[in-house]
Amino acid sequence: MRKYPVGIQSFDSIRNDGYVYVDKTPLIYKMITEGKPYFLSRPRRFGKSLLVSTLEAVFQGRRELFEAFTTEDGIAQPQLFIATTSWRWEKYPVLRFDFSKDLNDIKSLEAVISAMLADFEQQYGIIPQKDEFSMRMDKLVRTAHAQTGHRVVVLVDEYDKQMLGSIGDEENMMYVRTCFKSLFSPLKFLDDHLQFIFVTGISKFSQMGVFSTINQIKNISMQPAYESLCGISETELTTSLRPDIERMAGMRDETYEHTLSELKRMYDGYHFSENLTDMYNPFSLMIALDSGQIKKHWFDSATPSALIDMLRQMPPFELSDLEGVVCESDTFDDAFDTFQAPLPVLYQSGYLTIKDYDRETDTYTLGFPNSEVRTGFAGNLYRYITNTTVDNRERLAMPTNTPSMDDLSPK
Repeated sequence: MRKYPVGIQSFDSIRNDGYVYVDKTPLIYKMITEGKPYFLSRPRRFGKSLLVSTLEAVFQGRRELFEAFTTEDGIAQPQLFIATTSWRWEKYPVLRFDFSKDLNDIKSLEAVISAMLADFEQQYGIIPQKDEFSMRMDKLVRTAHAQTGHRVVVLVDEYDKQMLGSIGDEENMMYVRTCFKSLFSPLKFLDDHLQFIFVTGISKFSQMGVFSTINQIKNISMQPAYESLCGISETELTTSLRPDIERMAGMRDETYEHTLSELKRMYDGYHFSENLTDMYNPFSLMIALDSGQIKKHWFDSATPSALIDMLRQMPPFELSDLEGVVCESDTFDDAFDTFQAPLPVLYQSGYLTIKDYDRETDTYTLGFPNSEVRTGFAGNLYRYITNTTVDNRERLAMPTNTPSMDDLSPK
């Protein structure tokens, strides 16, 4: 029986402790050799943090993690694609900012950022000052480049978690924006000192007004070339993970084909571009392979309270309206904090996905990706939503005149 990385987001741990890793380094190699600043939006529990950890290992020059080797427990780890390329494995200074952790008090964000900067400053012999974040970041990047002779890599994981948790509280929203703008605004003027920038989150970065200062950051969230960068594709499931499905079928006294169809029904169906490449939820899939049970795993761990709060303040709609709703491409760019339409929230948080794309009209048809999400939504989230019969399908995607908060409150 192979080991499955349930809840493990460290690439180092996955490789050295003998866990299964589906090789994403072909796309990682493409990304790091073809551009510099990138943004990727994916739902929670979809492998973003593991991707950031893998990028960190690449830029730290840790080639041994990507070569074929045998762990201390005698588990053979296969060679990964990037180890076969011409990548030079130089050691770059890496500044990784992880905002995925919950804060007891949003006002502690400033202290958290200051502590992150202090850790990096200590690495390069910089005495921490009480300067603004912008001044400390500028000095840190320049010093790291000067000391190592290599340009700096900046990795930002779940940048919007604290911001989404503050939606509806304008004071806290402004506080979070101010902290992040101060921290990352110097990056615009440090291009000669930067090798690579990668930012992850749920919501589109431009709407939060945090990374607008970064020069021409490339949003790859809906680009066909990168649609399988996070998650497990159908091809990966039936090749890299075929032995695991066969083992699971044996445990369940089923055929391989039947077990695969059940996994597909429950966890497949995510599409992140107009190409409609089938993607499986990696969190639920790994739990299923580990336990041998095809059950609902995603809702409890991937539904932030902020999502529920936002839906409660939005115009009501019928559950049936979510299947087959058509929207224009710019719908995905709507800000979360307008409380006007649930489609951007539901798509970016993983409750809806692309079902079809019409090139002539540049419109997308959306729907629930799979049985796990559909039943989770109907049985849990929908109780927070008010039913109505007035212009439901239009209200899903098209902002209206901003109603009062009384009008938005569930009846």
